[in-house]
Amino acid sequence: MNWPAILLLSVSQAALADEPWPFSGLVTECYAQGHASDECIGEAATVCMESNPARTQTTLGMTFCLLGERDAWDALLKQEYQNARA
Repeated sequence: MNWPAILLLSVSQAALADEPWPFSGLVTECYAQGHASDECIGEAATVCMESNPARTQTTLGMTFCLLGERDAWDALLKQEYQNARA
């Protein structure tokens, strides 16, 4: 086993987990403009990856961006659901 590489990967994962995901506004903005959801899906994750090329070179970096966008859509869905119930 390559222990230094495993240790480095663990440290990288912790650093990414603590980093805030600043692209949720792109999801909200695209949705608020009335675009079809298929035009918006993936846009924020793509911007996230393109803003830091190192993220496109690792599965962990790409996952960070994709899960961040998923969480932004989930928050928007919860907000719309609460509005519909009100």
